[in-house]
Amino acid sequence: MDAVFNLSCSTRPTVTSTSTLAAAAGVGYDDGKDRISALPEDLLYDVVSRLPIRDAVHTTTLSNRWRDIWSSAPLVLFDQDIDIDPGPKRVSVVDSVLVSHRGPFRSVDLFSCDSKDHEPELARWTRILAERGVQDLVFIRPRVTVDMALPAAILRCDKLCRLHLGFWEFPDTTNLSNGVPNFPKLRELKVFGILMADGDLDRMLSSSPALEKLALDMSHRPPKHVRLLGQNLKCVISYGTIAVEVAVVEAPCMPGATRPVGNLSLF
Repeated sequence: MDAVFNLSCSTRPTVTSTSTLAAAAGVGYDDGKDRISALPEDLLYDVVSRLPIRDAVHTTTLSNRWRDIWSSAPLVLFDQDIDIDPGPKRVSVVDSVLVSHRGPFRSVDLFSCDSKDHEPELARWTRILAERGVQDLVFIRPRVTVDMALPAAILRCDKLCRLHLGFWEFPDTTNLSNGVPNFPKLRELKVFGILMADGDLDRMLSSSPALEKLALDMSHRPPKHVRLLGQNLKCVISYGTIAVEVAVVEAPCMPGATRPVGNLSLF
């Protein structure tokens, strides 16, 4: 059993900020030929996906061949790579990136949305994330307060494999229809500083049949009851308060005992 997994807020995306496209020419290749542009399109997509977002966007100005590469390559966006102080300007840049990229979205880490003034962008971002099939999403407010609600569109991100949420009020799942929430591919879920009504976490778990790892810190306002269920659920880590009552309902891969790990508990 994979008993312990990374509890950090974010896993650094697989991009490099130390290399440049110019460096790829290598020593001894000074004949002026553009060997990178001659690569197959699939390789160009992979190259662009591994660049910091500023450099990736700049590739659209290199030539006609490169113009559409970035907007079609799987998006990897870590908004803290954007060299602008957090605030309205960074939110505007993130908004422009998400709107202009055609998808798919491989990995998106968002830490910039911290004001009720940005609620229009928040609604647009969650809708776009769902439409363009985000696979790996970290969506955390930098301020440790819970006074903004996540739009229900976040529950339509049915391509997610990994989801980390921090310091949001969770959407009400009581009266949702059309199979929402639905996370058939979700394997890892971390929620901390999240306000959830009774039953919301249960619905998340029941809609995530592939879930293997679950980390929870719901000490702001813990639900009264949590039902742990999932045919593939192997590891549950709680930090602080998870709920008044926790019941392991149907989780055949879970260990049979509870063991403390510092301030954490494995159920």
